[in-house]
Amino acid sequence: MLTLIVAMVMTVMPDKPVLPKGHVPYAIKLDGTPANGFLLPGGKVDVLLVETVDKGKAKGSVVIEDQLIVAVDTVADPARKETLITVTLAVKPETAKSLIVAEKKGQLRLVLRAAPEE
Repeated sequence: MLTLIVAMVMTVMPDKPVLPKGHVPYAIKLDGTPANGFLLPGGKVDVLLVETVDKGKAKGSVVIEDQLIVAVDTVADPARKETLITVTLAVKPETAKSLIVAEKKGQLRLVLRAAPEE
């Protein structure tokens, strides 16, 4: 059986450095939730941790706020009817460590921040 995989990669300002000085890239894999289509390079997000606690109840907490999106990679697999999205953020090295620990505890979710008012 042949599976068609379509990939699209978008980056911010390819003629300029994508990562701010002192930052490292950190990729977060997401499911194909429709709202994820609004996550675009140049946007800002908060990263939340959703973890299961006592008796199967979910708990959410903010891990980091106001992080720059530098790339979005979308892979659609029509045979499985799913879309996988990887969002790469520009984070400080210490923040990357916190995200690694958070991923071990549960699932990371991204919340798009509103554009600043001018």
